[in-house]
Amino acid sequence: MKTKLLKNIISISLLLTVVVAITEAPAAAYLDPGAGSMATQLLIASAAGLLYTFRNWFRGKAGKGNTKH
Repeated sequence: MKTKLLKNIISISLLLTVVVAITEAPAAAYLDPGAGSMATQLLIASAAGLLYTFRNWFRGKAGKGNTKH
């Protein structure tokens, strides 16, 4: 029962994706000068967050984590 429902949801999602892709209209978009710096900041912050997360995860696996708890 669950697999049939999941297959139906996936089928409908794919169908909607195709319909949206086919009926897409050109956008008259404007990117202000701050958009590039915001995208750069997003990439740098994401990389720093991932490095911090992996560092803490590896320290926990190695047993070098905070033992004050």
